[in-house]
Amino acid sequence: MRGSLKINVDAAFSVESKQGATSCIIRDHVVSFRLRKRKWYEEGYDACSMEAIACKDSLIFAAQLGFQNVMVETDCLQLVQLWNRRDDQRSIIDSSLKEIAELSLAFQEFSLSFASRICNKVAHTLEKQVSESHRSETWHVTPMCVYDLVVSEASAG
Repeated sequence: MRGSLKINVDAAFSVESKQGATSCIIRDHVVSFRLRKRKWYEEGYDACSMEAIACKDSLIFAAQLGFQNVMVETDCLQLVQLWNRRDDQRSIIDSSLKEIAELSLAFQEFSLSFASRICNKVAHTLEKQVSESHRSETWHVTPMCVYDLVVSEASAG
């Protein structure tokens, strides 16, 4: 739909170091890549909380781009389940869920849904590229590390 964005997010978390990384891929209604972002975080709680942070980061970017219809996809089923029951339960990521809900008010339409890792390959690959030495990067063109995946997705779609 014209004026809409599809955003795939992914996150990683190291139990040993308590550090994590997030990534998001933002596509417009014609599946053109608008923005790719990855970011390193010194502290995290767990993989689900890092995935929630990835969602928050992606909504901030989407709002800056001025789009009104946003569909966020994550491969973290636990996050989607907590989102869908956010009014009926308490979890360690309640504050993140509230922030996501607040950010979602900037859009006419918003959804958060589950996508298998197979459908989330580009975001997953970017998140694996983040490190302490490469803490944050934003691309407006397709980075070489995911170029083949992007071409494959475009030809399949």
